[in-house]
Amino acid sequence: SPPPSPPPSIASVLHLGSASTFALVSKAAISCATSVITGDVGSLAALTGFAPLVAMADYATSDKVVGKIYVGGDTAAAAVADMEKANDVVDIFFTANVADVVLNAGGAIGGLDFTKGVYKFTSFVAITSDITLKGSATDVFIFSVSSYLSIAAGVRVKLDGQVNAANILWQVGGSTSLAAGVHLEGSLLSLGAITLGASASLNGRALSRGAISLAAGTAVSQPGPPSSEL
Repeated sequence: SPPPSPPPSIASVLHLGSASTFALVSKAAISCATSVITGDVGSLAALTGFAPLVAMADYATSDKVVGKIYVGGDTAAAAVADMEKANDVVDIFFTANVADVVLNAGGAIGGLDFTKGVYKFTSFVAITSDITLKGSATDVFIFSVSSYLSIAAGVRVKLDGQVNAANILWQVGGSTSLAAGVHLEGSLLSLGAITLGASASLNGRALSRGAISLAAGTAVSQPGPPSSEL
């Protein structure tokens, strides 16, 4: 029989395949108000709030999106498939590197500082006040939340040093809610719906098997490529 496949590397965990060029990917519907989205948008269902859409050969454009919009079709389907594959790779990585995982019970984590590492929360996470991720441009931060993730109004996830948002991944087993005025760094890989409240911003990607909803004044900006080293 062939030898077993090697466990995924940290670089492969951050690699999102075709979903990497997207700011928003949803297996369900995506809605937005007066949002600014930098990066492609892909949905297997409907879009609302993006009008007027300008149809091109195999995608559409909108004045709310600096990028291309795909609704259904092969490109959106490939991005969703790679999003789901990325979620599986994260699960395999955690299993293979259990000795390196910082295990937490979950709950409120406001006011904390984090250095590079792999963090597993066995229940929900509520970020109730600012947190800071400290490190270099190649440091990697992976947070896996077994249940839901909620971030209270006005809270900011801050970067200290040369931390690269492309090296930050939030895997969420339930829904993800960013209240009004929140700023989050890193890409969201959420099993449930993702909601951004009024004037919330995300320097990363919102990738969801559920719906994505962006309130008025929100901004999502797809970061550059990762520069990983754990």
